[in-house]
Amino acid sequence: WTDGNLGIMERDVMLAEHFADNKKKYGFPVSIYYNCNKNDWKANMQIADHFRSAGLLTKYVIALQHTDEEVLHNIGRVNLPVHQQKLLADHMLSHDISIYVQLILGCPGDSFDKWLHAYCSLMEQGIHGEYRAYPFGLFPSSAAADPEYMARWEIYAPYRVNYVPFYTLKKNDISYALRS
Repeated sequence: WTDGNLGIMERDVMLAEHFADNKKKYGFPVSIYYNCNKNDWKANMQIADHFRSAGLLTKYVIALQHTDEEVLHNIGRVNLPVHQQKLLADHMLSHDISIYVQLILGCPGDSFDKWLHAYCSLMEQGIHGEYRAYPFGLFPSSAAADPEYMARWEIYAPYRVNYVPFYTLKKNDISYALRS
């Protein structure tokens, strides 16, 4: 119903309002998970407000990947400008909405000092709540999977099968999942 990051399309704020209205009227959707866009802080704030008003927003995610401009350039990413990140964070915190920040660890061109600076700069902005660090991922359709990119950054990716177990819990019975 949307692009990979909610708020990119003009209709996304309207869709968020629609989902919030349905939650208030009918109790559905029960929950919602979304990724914010990285270029329209006002849309992000409106979407969060709609979801919050319906009880669909428990935490606001600021997905930054990193704060270092060189690292962001190396991975082809752009963050919201710092002053807009601050406006968003202040708005969420003033409405008692917890914030967590997503960062990517081990990006091309990253270093221990840059990583520490990323945390320090976020703390200086007043974003203290929660930080989640995810490892740099090499996905088949990403620019990082290009052989030239991999050679430039000396990325070695051995082939391996990734088995992910999936269980459907019946009546929230964990013992059923363990028996499966």
